[in-house]
Amino acid sequence: MDKFSEEIDNLINEKVDWAIETSLTYREAIRKVKETSDFTFYGQALKKAIQSEIVNRALDSRIN
Repeated sequence: MDKFSEEIDNLINEKVDWAIETSLTYREAIRKVKETSDFTFYGQALKKAIQSEIVNRALDSRIN
């Protein structure tokens, strides 16, 4: 089961990286995930996990 959890974490991190790299702001990254998410139970669960990780990265980033 650990392997499965690791694969899910990797998927989430890949999508977070993609959203941040293709956006100018964290808000835009969150919006991009919302616009590209499937409206199924699993799609919505992944969307929430991805958006949560984007928020965590934004909150942990340094203020210049």
